[in-house]
Amino acid sequence: LDGIENYPEFPGGHSAFIKFLSRNLKYPGIAVEKGIEGKVLISFIIEKNGKLSNIKILRGIGYGCDEEALRVMTVMQEKYTWNPGIHKGIARPVIFTLPIKFGSR
Repeated sequence: LDGIENYPEFPGGHSAFIKFLSRNLKYPGIAVEKGIEGKVLISFIIEKNGKLSNIKILRGIGYGCDEEALRVMTVMQEKYTWNPGIHKGIARPVIFTLPIKFGSR
């Protein structure tokens, strides 16, 4: 949708979202051993009720990183309800694409 007035937001805002990822994301041992770094591109829908759905990998880097990105998003899906996207005063589903970085920070 073009013209979303209020984009979906993780409870507590962007800083809480980053904190959730940094606390929950584990760099897979095999990826560390092999020196694998990069971004896993993941997409999901934030539904009208603020729940996540349709979580999928758009571009992976392998070595357990793709599975770890999915695992973390599944934990988020189970634990958190986002503030939904609002268009013309009505909650709407919004597709999000998120790069999840693995590597030296």
